[in-house]
Amino acid sequence: MPASKSRRTLPGFTRLSRPSKALQPGTLTEYTGGNPSGFVLQDNAGNDWYVWFDTNGVMRFENAVSVETAGFNFNTGGQAGGGTFALTIPLLASSVDTDVWIAPSPMIVVAVRESHSVVGGASAAVRPRKITDTSAPGAAASGTVKEITTAALDLTASINTQRSGTLVATAADLTFAAGDRLALDFSGTLTGLVGQLTILLAGTGV
Repeated sequence: MPASKSRRTLPGFTRLSRPSKALQPGTLTEYTGGNPSGFVLQDNAGNDWYVWFDTNGVMRFENAVSVETAGFNFNTGGQAGGGTFALTIPLLASSVDTDVWIAPSPMIVVAVRESHSVVGGASAAVRPRKITDTSAPGAAASGTVKEITTAALDLTASINTQRSGTLVATAADLTFAAGDRLALDFSGTLTGLVGQLTILLAGTGV
């Protein structure tokens, strides 16, 4: 996102500066996803929660135990704050490779979840992707066809069980500009399939 620098801190706001270097507890390695500044807030039960902005301008929050665990990623970890919405797509035996959404403004994928009540046929699977040109939904991955998850979601796995897709580590591949397409690429035999795919997106603030 474009550089944004405060000329003067407004009344009622406390300025927090990003540390030049922050090391994971008990290690000599830096945190993944940068070293943002943020707040630690406490809920009514006395639990501590971290709140910060990732490098795409998305506000995120997570409990202190998770954030302070080695390997936590400030760009993909935690839960996205306000400005998110869920896109739910039916998964059926008749499903085909298709576009399911066109970004109206800059957005970023923050979670992919899938569940089915009836499994598909042999090797049934689906993989969401971002397409930035005129490529077909089922085209091979390329510089303009970016996979969103590290692997396809297995549509033959146990029924009535939520599965979360592992997002790719490259934030740019998860970030949609206005006009980019979100597509689904199916593989295997879908015979009998009944389920749904939910993709959670958040505004990037640009």
